[in-house]
Amino acid sequence: MFGPDRCPQIKLTAEDRAQYDYAARKFLQDTVAERAKFNPKNIDPQHWAFVKRRKEVSVFNSVPGSTNPSIIVMVGTGLIDGRLEDVMGGLYCETTDELRTAKVLLGYDLKDGSVLNAHERRTPEDPFRFAGIKWFAGKCAWGLLHDRDALTYERMGTTTDARGHELTYHTLQSIKRPEWPSEATPGMLRQHTASCYLYRRHKRTNKTEIFLWGSILKFGSAPEKAIQLGVANTWLNVVNSPCGGRAKKFSALIDEADSHQWLPSRYVLQRCAVCVDTHSAAVSQVQS
Repeated sequence: MFGPDRCPQIKLTAEDRAQYDYAARKFLQDTVAERAKFNPKNIDPQHWAFVKRRKEVSVFNSVPGSTNPSIIVMVGTGLIDGRLEDVMGGLYCETTDELRTAKVLLGYDLKDGSVLNAHERRTPEDPFRFAGIKWFAGKCAWGLLHDRDALTYERMGTTTDARGHELTYHTLQSIKRPEWPSEATPGMLRQHTASCYLYRRHKRTNKTEIFLWGSILKFGSAPEKAIQLGVANTWLNVVNSPCGGRAKKFSALIDEADSHQWLPSRYVLQRCAVCVDTHSAAVSQVQS
C-alpha cells in the first residue's frame, strides 16, 4: 500500500463542491425516478438481462444499453439480510483506516485505498451523512490484465421518494483531479463509473430493501460480459455490509470497555466471535 504521504489530501473550492454536489443530486433524482418505474416482480427480459445473484440481491444489464455505446448500464434489486443501521454502518467510512477496514469486511480484494477529502461527516442528528473524495484500488480479477482503481466523489444521506417514503442513499461518481491523476498509479487501469445505492427499511422484517443503478465505461480489451460480471461482483459485496456494521459496533463496545478498564462480558465476546465467523463464511462464499 502507498504511504500516507503518497496519497494527497484534496482541498475543494466552493465552486468544486457546488459542481460535484449538483451532479450527485441530479444522479440521485434520476435513480429515485428509475426505481419508481422498475418492477422487480415483473422484469422485462427485453429490457433487462440477468447477470448475477448473491443471496437475495440480483443484478441485471440493460439490453437496449446507453445512447453511448461505450457505456454499460446496469441495475440491482433485492433484500439485504440486516437492519438499515447495520447496512449503513458497514458502508460508512470517513478516514483512510475506516475505508480499508470497510472494504476488507465487505469482501473486496483490496490493493489500496484512501479518503482524500471529507468535508461533510455524520452527526447524531444525521447519522448517514457524508460528502468527500475516495480512492480505491482492487486487484486484478475475472481474467482482466490490469489491477483497477477509481477516484470518486461520494455522498451519503437521506431523501424521500414521490410517495414520501424515506430512502437512504449512497452515490459514487468518478471524477478527475490533478492532485491524483491516473498516472499516479502505474500498472492500474482507472475506471470511470457512476453508481447510486438506495436503501429502505423492509416492512415486517429486519431486512433492508436495496435498489442500485449505475454505469461503467468499457475499458481495455475485456469482453463486455466479463465487465458486466466484474461490476456485478463489486456491487453485490453490499450484501456483506450488515456484518461489517455489527463488527464496528462490537469493536466500539470493546474500545469503550478498554477505556474504562471494564472486562467485556462473555455475551459480547461470543457475539464478536459469531460476527467474525459469519463474515469469514461470507467472504469464502464470495471468493468461491
